This record gives sequence, C-alpha cells and structure tokens, in this order.
Amino acid sequence: MSKRSPKSVEEKLEIVNLYLEKGKSISSLIREYGVSDTAIRTWGRKYQQLGVAGLRESRNWIRYSKEVKEQAVQDYLNGTDQRILFVTGIKYPLEVFSKSG
Repeated sequence: MSKRSPKSVEEKLEIVNLYLEKGKSISSLIREYGVSDTAIRTWGRKYQQLGVAGLRESRNWIRYSKEVKEQAVQDYLNGTDQRILFVTGIKYPLEVFSKSG
C-alpha cells in the first residue's frame, strides 16, 4: 500500500487552514474530505514546522545513514535543532542507539 496522498498540496492546505486557523473539528473534516484524523494531524504538524513545503509529497524515498540519524538525535537531545528529527523521519529518537544501522 502506498503512503502517497491522493490529495493535492492545495487541498491539504485548505484542510489544514480549516483545522488550524478556523478551528473546524477533525471529525467534520474527516466527513467532508474523506481523510483520516492521522492525516489531518500530520499535515497540521508538517505545516507548522515547514510551511507549505511540508505538505508536498517527495518524489523519492530518502534513506539516511546511521550517522545522520545519530546526529539528529544528539541535536534533539541537546536542544540544537528539533526539526531535524521530523525531516529525517525519526519517531522514537532513542531507538537509533538500540538498533544497528
């Protein structure tokens, strides 16, 4: 099953604006647009962190080395740059240290 969204950037932006700016409930957006609550929350988080660029689908899957992931975790733990974790897709920072690359 593909992780790609059938919604365009414009549609995502419309939904995110209704959710974040207009205060429309997630349940009403689910009914109106046929998307999951997870998608709406994810788009909202990406929009808040990266702006419209966060709503665009990447053209390819990016694999990051163990070293890059470990540096992202260190930056996060040191409070240097928390956006790195989001961009690299690390959901549970400490798992990087418990698993081999």
